[in-house]
Amino acid sequence: MANRMTPPAEGQEKDVLLVLDKQQGKVSAVKGIDKDGNLQTVPPTTGHGGEFMQVDKNSDVFSNFISNFYRKYQDTSGLELFSVKASEAERDAKAIEENHRNPTPEGDKRAEMLRVPKPDFHEF
Repeated sequence: MANRMTPPAEGQEKDVLLVLDKQQGKVSAVKGIDKDGNLQTVPPTTGHGGEFMQVDKNSDVFSNFISNFYRKYQDTSGLELFSVKASEAERDAKAIEENHRNPTPEGDKRAEMLRVPKPDFHEF
């Protein structure tokens, strides 16, 4: 599978996916999925920005990716996905990690705004 889901439109910044590993309390940027279906991640730093999987939240490809991700990883209780602007990935990753360690109402509200909701498979 390609690392980028859709090419960025000229002048339009794409979002990237961050994943919080709740057990480790660490946030990484999603790079893609390897041939065995395993999630590939990189540090969410500016130096790795070219490796981030860029997504268009309004695309069917994004919806399909999220649905397939949650179907494949049946036990995703230890993971949370967040969608953030590429230029804000490093800052948002630090804020998500900090809020995971020391939750605050403001941090919870911000995380909820960025969180990618899990699909409701009971709809199908």
